[in-house]
Amino acid sequence: MLFSTEYINWQKKPLFQAVPLRLKAIVETMIEEKGLKSKLYFNAVLKWMPADEAARLDYEIPEDVFIDQLSVDHIDFIYSLWTHSDVYPKSDLWDTVRLNIGLGVFSQLNGELLAWVMCGSYGGLSTLMVHPDYRGRGFGKLILLAVTKVMGENGVSPYGLINEKNNVSLGLFKNVGYVKHSTPLPCIEVEDPDSGP
Repeated sequence: MLFSTEYINWQKKPLFQAVPLRLKAIVETMIEEKGLKSKLYFNAVLKWMPADEAARLDYEIPEDVFIDQLSVDHIDFIYSLWTHSDVYPKSDLWDTVRLNIGLGVFSQLNGELLAWVMCGSYGGLSTLMVHPDYRGRGFGKLILLAVTKVMGENGVSPYGLINEKNNVSLGLFKNVGYVKHSTPLPCIEVEDPDSGP
């Protein structure tokens, strides 16, 4: 199926997320046969929580902030700070905000977006981030708790794919109650054949 599909736009240099190790060689061979190169973007650790456990989570919102839905008006700002804007187009965020759950922590004082998380098209959590000026205040944990609870209340077992070297995010998910579900899974990036060493 991977070799004959016409749904993959190879000119856009797709990223294959969390490839099971038994399929890694197949994906890399397919990329090579298309005349392209592959490289490891990062190894992802899958963290998850059962829906019933997620629905029972509780948290308090500090008086100086509120939690609300993200809107398409936030996309340019989020994309400008997003670590993975190198491989994902802004249109992915547009679809994610319009079609899935996206929550933010906002300042009561001026409505500024301080932290955010979305549910990606694949059903897992994506783009969890705290604005650099507001890190260390618990907003990452707050927004992760909020979206995890919403997903659980809707019968969804939340999960996230986290770079195995991102100790801050791995610790945050563990602190909220997520458990590791797998060995690291490679995320494979497609490149032009003449790129890189």
